[in-house]
Amino acid sequence: MTPSPVTTTGSDEEIQELTYGVSRKIAKRDATCVGDFDRLGKLAPNTLRRMAFSHGQCLMIAGKCEAGVAMVRKEMLETTEMGPELVERSMDTYTSMYCTGPLDDRGELLRALTQLQMGGYQENIGIRACTNAAKTVARLKGRVRPKDDEDHQVRTIEDTFGTSAAACFARAGDCGAAWKIFNDEFVTKRFASITDPKLRAETARQTFDSMVEKCKGRP
Repeated sequence: MTPSPVTTTGSDEEIQELTYGVSRKIAKRDATCVGDFDRLGKLAPNTLRRMAFSHGQCLMIAGKCEAGVAMVRKEMLETTEMGPELVERSMDTYTSMYCTGPLDDRGELLRALTQLQMGGYQENIGIRACTNAAKTVARLKGRVRPKDDEDHQVRTIEDTFGTSAAACFARAGDCGAAWKIFNDEFVTKRFASITDPKLRAETARQTFDSMVEKCKGRP
């Protein structure tokens, strides 16, 4: 039996407005995109199917992370030349960028690391967000183990955490917090072999000024 064709019931203008609208909402992390996709599914089912990748991102933003990741994974496996291994690594990225709500320890850690990177090198996310992300990383970094030798975010966490957290606080305007976490998480590990207190302090200060330029010379 031949299936009935899927019909579009919405006007071209209405469908175009919805497709543009969900893209803008995803960019703004606006969870109301879910309702727009539901509406799009009723007006233009074929268009909805073609937007599976964006639909998955929207579900992640709305706290439906598992469903969103499954949708994006399926779309990438079916429509790109990426193999399963690379797709799975990409899922870590999308989870950390888009998922809201509770995640497992690995997901929470990667999301916090992404927030620190964004807050340090892209836009001011605020002192509270930097603080919360830094606390999450500090709590989980010894608990989450690398999946393999290419799990670079987790493998290099001891090298990157202190600088990205310091940069996040610096961009948010709190150089005192930036200096403290840089000392706690970077200096104590990198410069432990420098036994001369004066040389150690000078080296720490010079390194901080070069790596966290927004707080150069401060506090």
